[in-house]
Amino acid sequence: MGNRKSTAKKRRVQKVNRESVGIVAEQVEKLKELFPEAAGEGKFLNLTRDALFACRDVALDDETAANLALQCKLRTI
Repeated sequence: MGNRKSTAKKRRVQKVNRESVGIVAEQVEKLKELFPEAAGEGKFLNLTRDALFACRDVALDDETAANLALQCKLRTI
């Protein structure tokens, strides 16, 4: 019985993660529409070494997380 609860919890977490990634992607697309001149790689966020950037861990792949960590203070939740 405990195994079923853990499986159900994993499914709920996976669903929330997928929804969160979808929401982030939608917001990025809206920002690109509003600011097309800033949509180029490395220009959109205009980060500095002292900038704190926080986001969901599931929203970043390893490469993107590594690149952001080099540009700013990256914190994932």
